Amino acid sequence: MVDGGIANNTTLNSSGFMYIASGGTANITTINNNGSMRIYSGGTANNTTVNSNTDMDIYGIANNVTVN
Repeated sequence: MVDGGIANNTTLNSSGFMYIASGGTANITTINNNGSMRIYSGGTANNTTVNSNTDMDIYGIANNVTVN
């Protein structure tokens, strides 16, 4: 969980999960098979790649998202 902090260059693989809470930022994230990311209000994700069989829930800000 990123809450008021910064996560850089993160890969979420099978069943991996990342929460980005208010004030948190994730930069350069790749979500692979069965991985999941949830961005809450006030959270930001930059440069995210979403691959097949994954989930990304956006309630905050997501910039530069690529869906494969």
